[in-house]
Amino acid sequence: MNPVVSEALASRVERAEIETLRSRLEAVRGRVGNPMGVEIRKFGDATAFVARNAPGPSFNTVKGVGAAEGERIPAIASFYRRQETPCRVEVAPTRASSDLFAALADRGFV
Repeated sequence: MNPVVSEALASRVERAEIETLRSRLEAVRGRVGNPMGVEIRKFGDATAFVARNAPGPSFNTVKGVGAAEGERIPAIASFYRRQETPCRVEVAPTRASSDLFAALADRGFV
């Protein structure tokens, strides 16, 4: 059976989504006084986005999370706690693993 989307294409789409959000939030962060409270931090392949003063959760998210980031989940969770901001962790199906989900669950991401 041929997959509808190859792993390479899924990876390209994920990277494009990360770079689009990064570009958008960097522009917002560049406003005088950073009124939205934007922070962006890399954790391996994962990118954590924070917009403390944005309505809704869509900008407070971690993208690019894969199996290699499992050991970084405590640092990611700590980063968001310091920001006093709840977050969502997005895992692309091609990057999912039981070890990653266990690491996320251990930190309360369910």
